[in-house]
Amino acid sequence: MFIDAWPVAGGSEAVGPEAGVPEAGQREGERGPGAARGGERAAPGRAHAARRPGVLGRLARTGRPTRWVAAAVALLVVLGAGTVWTLRQVDDFGSTSDPDRRAAAGSTWRPWRITLRDAAGLPAPQGDDARMAYCAYGKGALYCAQRGIAAARVELGRGRVTWSTAGPGAGAADGPDRTSDATLKDADAPATEGPGQGGDQEGVPSAPVFAAGLVQTLSPDGTRLTARDPASKRQRWTREVSAYGGRVYRAGDSVLLVAADGTVTSIDAATNRQRWSHRVASHELPVFTAFGAGGRGLAYAVSTAPDGARTRVSAVDPATGDVRWTRTLTGNLTPVGEGANGVVRFAASDIESRTTAVVRYDPARLDERRVPLTAPLHAASVVASDEVVYLLGYDGGLVAVDTRPGAPKAQPWRLETSVSNASPLVAAGDRLYFSAADGRLFAVDGVRGELLGQTPPRPGRAKSGYLDRMPTPVAAEGKVFAAAPDGSVFAVDDRVPSRW
Repeated sequence: MFIDAWPVAGGSEAVGPEAGVPEAGQREGERGPGAARGGERAAPGRAHAARRPGVLGRLARTGRPTRWVAAAVALLVVLGAGTVWTLRQVDDFGSTSDPDRRAAAGSTWRPWRITLRDAAGLPAPQGDDARMAYCAYGKGALYCAQRGIAAARVELGRGRVTWSTAGPGAGAADGPDRTSDATLKDADAPATEGPGQGGDQEGVPSAPVFAAGLVQTLSPDGTRLTARDPASKRQRWTREVSAYGGRVYRAGDSVLLVAADGTVTSIDAATNRQRWSHRVASHELPVFTAFGAGGRGLAYAVSTAPDGARTRVSAVDPATGDVRWTRTLTGNLTPVGEGANGVVRFAASDIESRTTAVVRYDPARLDERRVPLTAPLHAASVVASDEVVYLLGYDGGLVAVDTRPGAPKAQPWRLETSVSNASPLVAAGDRLYFSAADGRLFAVDGVRGELLGQTPPRPGRAKSGYLDRMPTPVAAEGKVFAAAPDGSVFAVDDRVPSRW
């Protein structure tokens, strides 16, 4: 647990009543074996596993008490506990009339909503200066950036801001702060970039990056990288990176800097010391992608031919610079996920930047499997969860692609969400989360392709020019955190989307 240092004026706003939640270990919308829609069993695999209901869950499905419950009722009556109280307990366990009520009594956490600028004591933004916050999770806390705020540490439980550092836009009296507006290009968040998703909009930060126990930020002009202590916000180190032209990538506890001549330099994210520096064979100017704690600790260097006919991929150990394997694959490919045994999944695009297929490559077997989409998709975001890849289009179409060899259906479902300019997708277990341009947060069942719930809209003031890219939601510790155009950051329970 970090020490909360430098508490800031302002705080959190608890919104709504206590969120009811299902039984411990069970989330809303889960069904027992064989209970999938249409009577079909869910496909095997972690993301698509059918969950076995507990005793209370089976009892709730039958709607009638078992013999031992009836005996317990009789015993309580004999002991004088009172018939009315006894029947109330049986109803709480067995009735399906209010499925959220059972766990509500045992939960003390409440959804919250804060405004970072208010918590930091900054004046309310005016006109085009009104911007959304961009957040990331790191070791028990949320770290957010917003115009005027380089980074702020937010408690997950109450939404209290324990510290913040000022950045450009904090106020008229503030000059440029080269070490503090936060945006580090995160190789752990691979997405098919399109308009509004590239992170290069002037004055719009990206989320701080938590790596090697420190909070990393990059100045908005891409010239200086800074790492701070997450408990005290004290600066640990800073590095000039203007020579790399924004080619700054995070891979585990390393920062990879790619020079204009293709030389790659690896920096220890904890100490700022150089680990190695050399070119990666067969790559003139590589683009790196990594997959965080869920991956195998590798960074994938990708170079695509000018005509998009083939892509050279190399798996690089970011700590040593060793190349584990190299392969030339067909098409214009972007890594989107890494699974068991080092299997990597890619999104394949055509010359019109439409995603046309998902490619599964197994380096151990040298096996390349291509799963075509039923129709090309202008994918705004792509994310993988185990063997399933999810694609969200600019038109709001959400598609699931099963990459398992011998899968009964390559494209199990498609959901029309009617959401344009959506945030990047987030996959957490068997759930998908994304935000709309009006601030709504959506939850989708990744197994059945059904909308589970959404929050109310939180629109901001109309601005001139392009729409800001939508912040990526954060799913951590049983909660979902999101930001909205009204400048707020809010938290909801991930088990009860229907009550959002």
